[in-house]
Amino acid sequence: MEFYILAFIGALLHFLFKWNNARKRKVNFNLSGQAITSLIGIISVFLIIYSAADFKATFELNKISAVALGYLGDSTFKNLVKSFQKKITV
Repeated sequence: MEFYILAFIGALLHFLFKWNNARKRKVNFNLSGQAITSLIGIISVFLIIYSAADFKATFELNKISAVALGYLGDSTFKNLVKSFQKKITV
């Protein structure tokens, strides 16, 4: 359960950094669009954590990696899918 909480905190940090950067640059922040993107990232990361045993060859899940997964969100999921596709085709 703690990995899920840490991943959520990482995703929340990423969202807040995006919001703060938009505020500093005085750019309109599309809250609904960013919320949807963040939610997709959170769901993807939760699925990765849930199936952590399947990903042991790719990475070790610990507290720091859970926060990093949450922060990186959907890009992490995309890269993991690509890495498994390379292993399957080789």
